[in-house]
Amino acid sequence: MEYIQGETLDDRIRRGRVPVVDAVVAMTQVVDALDRAHRRGIVHRDLKPGNIMWTKSGVKLLDFGLAARRSRGAAAGDDLTAVKSRMLTAEGAIVGTLQYMAPEQLQGLAVDARTDIFAFGAVAYEMLTGMHAFEGKSQAALIGAILRDEPTQMAELAPEIPVPLARTLSRCLAKEPDERWQTASDLLFQLRSLTTWSGAVAAGPPTPKRSPWIERSAWIGLIAATVVAGVVWFSRSGPSLADEAKPFPPVVFSVTPARGASLADFSTPFAASPDGRTLAYVAAGGDGVRQLWLRSLDSGGERLLPGTEGANTPFWSPDSQWIGFFAANGLNKARASTGVTQTIASDVATSGGASWGARDDIVFPGLRLGMSRVSANGGPVSRLAVEFGHLHSPQFLTDGRHFIYSATSRSAIEVASLDGGQPRTVMALNVGTSPVGFGRGHVFFVQDNVLFARPFDERRLEFTSDARRIVTGVPAGIPARSPFSVSASGVLAYWTSPLGAPAVLSWFERDGRSSAAVSGPARYRGFALSPDSERLAFARIARLGGVDLWVRSLRDNTEMQMTSNGAAFLPLWSPDGLRLAFSGFAFSPSPKVRVKSVRDNREETLIGDSPRATFATSWTPGGRAIVFVRNADLPSHSDVWLQRVAGGPAERLWFNTQSNEMQGKVSPDGRSIAYTTDESGSAEVWVAGYPSGTVKRPVSTVGGDFPQWAGDELFFVSPDRQLMAARVTAGDGGPRVEAARALFRIPTLASSDPALIASSSPFVVTADGRRFLIAERAHDPDAPPITVVVNWPALLKR
Repeated sequence: MEYIQGETLDDRIRRGRVPVVDAVVAMTQVVDALDRAHRRGIVHRDLKPGNIMWTKSGVKLLDFGLAARRSRGAAAGDDLTAVKSRMLTAEGAIVGTLQYMAPEQLQGLAVDARTDIFAFGAVAYEMLTGMHAFEGKSQAALIGAILRDEPTQMAELAPEIPVPLARTLSRCLAKEPDERWQTASDLLFQLRSLTTWSGAVAAGPPTPKRSPWIERSAWIGLIAATVVAGVVWFSRSGPSLADEAKPFPPVVFSVTPARGASLADFSTPFAASPDGRTLAYVAAGGDGVRQLWLRSLDSGGERLLPGTEGANTPFWSPDSQWIGFFAANGLNKARASTGVTQTIASDVATSGGASWGARDDIVFPGLRLGMSRVSANGGPVSRLAVEFGHLHSPQFLTDGRHFIYSATSRSAIEVASLDGGQPRTVMALNVGTSPVGFGRGHVFFVQDNVLFARPFDERRLEFTSDARRIVTGVPAGIPARSPFSVSASGVLAYWTSPLGAPAVLSWFERDGRSSAAVSGPARYRGFALSPDSERLAFARIARLGGVDLWVRSLRDNTEMQMTSNGAAFLPLWSPDGLRLAFSGFAFSPSPKVRVKSVRDNREETLIGDSPRATFATSWTPGGRAIVFVRNADLPSHSDVWLQRVAGGPAERLWFNTQSNEMQGKVSPDGRSIAYTTDESGSAEVWVAGYPSGTVKRPVSTVGGDFPQWAGDELFFVSPDRQLMAARVTAGDGGPRVEAARALFRIPTLASSDPALIASSSPFVVTADGRRFLIAERAHDPDAPPITVVVNWPALLKR
């Protein structure tokens, strides 16, 4: 991109009002740029101070990223073929920055060149007065002001503004497009006429040859004439209608991440503040590091919050002053105004959402304790009396004591209290479970890619009527993942893309050289190589969120779909290459291990009868049994088990502890098993005698995850993304482990879904140990923006 040296008009206005002479020069150049764009059929749609750059050579209009083209021969008031809004759809979402959006833009009507002229008027008003043309204490109030109110007279805020200039700009801000300047060319002519008539500078950039005193004298004379005339050019018409209680239509617009960053999180990566004025979102840059950003929904300004590296799961305090988030060091909070970050609790993690109550309590489904509670001011983390299982998205009710949440393993929405007592089910969900949201007395959830809102009585703790559709096209993820956020102010944000980071699959040699394997970006939920390394089984998320199994030939790149229920993931090849084991939700509220034939694609066979979620991690060498990870009751909630395919009771393997044991992988000779455990406080790779034994030994010493076997070599990934290798031999005294050595670093290693980390892996190895198929993070060029709906309650009346 072109590098432009200078400062944005936004930065310039922060230093104070722009002098009239300088402002008129800048205005003329901006309108000249708009005129050139409009003549080519291009409407900017996002004109604001942040997109205007003040340089030494003049003013430049930037960022046509949201621009649209008017059809050939269309008049100023004609519809734009690419702009006509279809309310509440990803394709037709209104785009722009709320503070500068014209009334027709807010109402989802057709926009054209006159929409840019309105935005220019708002920018010029701010440039001359230092104030926004329209203000509101909430999103609803701001929208009401734009739709119905007139701005404060410019003469009241800046008496030095000439009356002809004020009249010219007031016409830009007319509510009806037909009452504005009809073209940028007309407006440009008017501005140039004003400067010529007044004796001020012409439209070009100031030159040192012209004396500034001549220019200023001309303007002073014009101002004096204005004062003598005493003309009031613009008055407020009637009482203010910025009261958010008065009706106005829902407003829909789009928010895109900062340049060079993309939304990145396996939980909802954004959260609307309770006051509806700010959107916090998690985005990863080119280096893959996730950080928190704040986007003002009023002005469109955004900024990065320093010290939030590795952030995930953002959520807000009730007063909108703090953003809570999780990172590697635990639970944190950052002050929105200053960015100062504080640690609330260490050594806690979640991927299931969190909520900050009115009494400064925070609840979240912790990976260790289940549903947990901690004070927002710090202190001990305690477990709440909620049955352990796949819990997701707790949401405090208004009283700050009760909260609702999604219980995936029970396919239900439940309500519980900080005061204790038995939680109770308030609503049953379909097999495809959903996270929940709460706002304005309504519970939100997603079913069949539709976002619903259902009225909820907070005193009786029960629903009062049926659910109503709000928007369509919100993908339902697995498990209980759907990208939406609801604010108490009536703001809704949602994403029409499934959660999870896109990746490409690449071949790596032992020396680190790489080549493309499957280059198209996709969101994977597990992949595996066949024993002969000629086929790839993988689970891929569809655009609307369902995930199914596919088998791909690595010779001719043809693909065959193996499941179609949208709920199958984590495939594993049997040793003979004829069957696939995987986990799925079909006909059960929690994932269970299943097996199906690859050759004839026959029906699935359920493996075991565990009531808990089970995730397959390894076949035994003979293919007679499957090792899996099972979520168990506290205090031990992830253990490695063995289940024979022919049936019979499952066996809990001997090396499990009171901590998490995951990733069980049986060695090719069937005498050892590798696994990860967080008994030390962080994930480490261990090996143990298999199937029974008394000896277990560490393989990693400073952290490790994702063990994979090839012969007697064990490979794993270190915390700094080094691919490590250690030789392991079985003996009568238990496995013997040589010191691990680094093969190469994978800086672009894709992230793994924390909910599936018990058995998922970002890499696999060929049987001979010579090559590695690795998921590398990728940019998704088709990723949609975040859609923001202001005044979603109006949708209930449709």
